[in-house]
Amino acid sequence: MTLTVFAPAKINLSLKILGKRPDGYHDLESLITFADFGDQLTLEEGKGFALNVEGPFAAVVPKQNDLASKAIHLLANEVGRQPDVHIHLTKNMPAGAGMGGGSADAAAALRGVNTLWNLGKSTEELARLALPLGSDLPACLYGEEAGVLLKVTGRGEHVEKKTGHKTPLVLLWPDVHIATQKAFGALTLPTDAQHKNDFEPWAVETYPVVKEALTALKAQRGCRQAQLNGSGSSVFGLFNTQEEAKLALKVILRSHPNWWGRAGWCGLV
Repeated sequence: MTLTVFAPAKINLSLKILGKRPDGYHDLESLITFADFGDQLTLEEGKGFALNVEGPFAAVVPKQNDLASKAIHLLANEVGRQPDVHIHLTKNMPAGAGMGGGSADAAAALRGVNTLWNLGKSTEELARLALPLGSDLPACLYGEEAGVLLKVTGRGEHVEKKTGHKTPLVLLWPDVHIATQKAFGALTLPTDAQHKNDFEPWAVETYPVVKEALTALKAQRGCRQAQLNGSGSSVFGLFNTQEEAKLALKVILRSHPNWWGRAGWCGLV
C-alpha cells in the first residue's frame, strides 16, 4: 500500500509570547492557519525504516535524527512494532523560516503511518505523543489541509479549531535562516503589545533583509496586512484578490531573484 500525505506551510496570523514556564518552555497564544502549498510525503509499506529526500530544499533535512524519523520511531515504540515504512519526502519549504516545515513533515508522517498501519489513533492521541518532539507538532497534526484555522495556547499543546474563510496570501523567504532557539533567547518580556507577532521587532532590527521583505510586501497593490511569520525569517502578506497576490509575488521576485516565494491562500477569521 502506498499513501501520499500533504504537509502544508504554517502561517502564524498572530503570535504572542506570554512568559517563560518553570519547565523552560514559553506560554504562548497564537492564531495559526495553513497554506495551500508545502512539502509532500509518499509512504509505502516496506521492511525496516527508510527516508529518501528530494526537492529544492532537500539539503536542509538532517541525514540522521530528522523530526519525521523521530516521530515514526516514537509511534512504532508506542504501539510495540517495528518502524516498517519507506518515506519519500519532497522538500519544498526552506528551513529556519518560521513555516514549521520540520514539524509539518513529522505530523504528516504520523498521520500517514497511522493510516498505513491501521492504528486508529485520534489526532489528540498523536498530538499528545508528539509534543515532546516540538511545540508546533500538535498544531501541525490538526492542520492537515490548507485553510484550517487554529487557536493555540499553552506551549502549543492546547489546540482549538476555529471557523474562517479563504484569503489570498503571499509568503516570502528572504534567503536568511533564523533558529527558533535564538529568537526565543533574544526575546525581552513583556513584549510590545502593538505587534501581532512578538518576534517581529527583534527580527527586523537584527536581520535588515526581513525588514526589506516586509517593506516590499507592503508596497504592493492589494496588500492589506504584512507581518513576520512564526519566529522568522519568512514574512507573509494578505491580499484582496488572488490576481493581486500573484502579481505582487512576480514583481518582488523579479527584484529579488535569490528570495523564495509562493502565492496561494490560507484561512482567516
